[in-house]
Amino acid sequence: MRALLPILIVAFAAPAAAQTVDGPGAAQLGETLSRYVGKTAFDKGIVKVSADGDAYRIDFDFNRIASLFPPQDIVNYEVKPYGLRAKPLADGTWQIDGALSPEGWVEISQPPVKQRFQLTVSDGKMSGVFDPALGAFSSATGSHSGLKLVTEAPTGRSEANYGAGTVTVTGTKSANGGVDFASKQVMADFVQSQNVVDPGSNTNFPMEMKAASLSVDANGTGYKWGSLLDILAFAVANNDEAKVKANQAELKSLILAALPLWEHIDGTYGFSDLSVTTPVGIFRTGQAGVSVAMDGIRQDGRLDYGIKLSELEVASLFLPAWAPALIPTEVDLNLSGTNLNLEEPARKMIENFDLSLDPPVPVAVTDAIEAEFMANPPRIVLAKSKVANADTEFAVEGEMVFPDGKPVMNATIEAAGFDKAVAALQSAAPTDQQVAELLPALAMVKGFGKALPDGRLQWAVNVRADGSVFVNDTMVKPADPVPMPEPLQTPQ
Repeated sequence: MRALLPILIVAFAAPAAAQTVDGPGAAQLGETLSRYVGKTAFDKGIVKVSADGDAYRIDFDFNRIASLFPPQDIVNYEVKPYGLRAKPLADGTWQIDGALSPEGWVEISQPPVKQRFQLTVSDGKMSGVFDPALGAFSSATGSHSGLKLVTEAPTGRSEANYGAGTVTVTGTKSANGGVDFASKQVMADFVQSQNVVDPGSNTNFPMEMKAASLSVDANGTGYKWGSLLDILAFAVANNDEAKVKANQAELKSLILAALPLWEHIDGTYGFSDLSVTTPVGIFRTGQAGVSVAMDGIRQDGRLDYGIKLSELEVASLFLPAWAPALIPTEVDLNLSGTNLNLEEPARKMIENFDLSLDPPVPVAVTDAIEAEFMANPPRIVLAKSKVANADTEFAVEGEMVFPDGKPVMNATIEAAGFDKAVAALQSAAPTDQQVAELLPALAMVKGFGKALPDGRLQWAVNVRADGSVFVNDTMVKPADPVPMPEPLQTPQ
């Protein structure tokens, strides 16, 4: 629901200084907005613009959306009326104030499946300055005293509750066009209760997740917001298949203008004092974070993914006595995809699609894109990553590529405290047959390792294009057999 707001706010793309707040001004504002939501939204009373003192008021009655469609029982919903107040400022910008988000529920019934989603926001409000020259908010803040999201489905029920929270957003003009933005959202007292159900056996698996706080940070450069809104306006103006086909040359031009969508975007999702309670045990961590960063659609794009966990604890009656000595207390994983050439395939798809054909993109084009991808595949890179506890640490880094679909890998694994880990297992071997069977394999692994001056063990792993595998220059797997050519058939 909150995703609707940036689309609706675009009505203020005209400078505000010269406008008088009156009935004709409201009509003009509504005309601008209709380009992105359609005139029908105004005709049906879904959207209404009116003068309200020194500002304009935009009201949204989402419950009237049902009037756009034939009567049906698949989707039912109820959303509270939502409004924004827009005041023109002397410098040509707009002061926007309103509730943080619409509230309500949606129910989707497609027998035998029935799903329900409900959002409730307590004391939610937002305030910001929209800059027409930027086409986005130059600054905005929001807050709430509580937020609840409930989902129900045949596979179970989930209820997520958040305490007090704030959000801040800033936007500036990007040097290369588009918008540079930064946002930060912080919420306290996160609690999610979930009950997973197996519809076949009616088995329940309850789970509860808690955190003292939850934060979401996002930053981006060169986001092509204006170009994406132009595509939205095209979709509204060409709202049937025949119009889209007739004007697909314009659509191609608009999509190409929106590339690369953004220059770079990154985000981090973090928890503090996180705990997950399940029937099989409790997982705790002092800090937990997931980070994602991605380039736009370009020839040498990159995608980064990271996970960091600290102060890990696991408590379970199902863990064997020797397990706690081996459970990591710290995890730091950093995975990347590089050499992502998405621009050339995207441009070929856009330039060659024809909506009057089936398929819209000729098979020869898709085959050529696939062949180019296989000839120049992306590279998977694992930057220095580690899993550690008080006694042991395993660190790994390397990269892998798939020329012609076959893996080629170079990786280095280093271990500190390897003998301590083995000793913990040796103490359990007399009473645990599975552990006893594992020890010879660990001895062999250690035998392949190279002792470093600091006492660590190192394994340099090399997987070659012919399928052979080497560890510290010792072959552990020979090359794959070379297929014999098919014998020539003698004509009869």
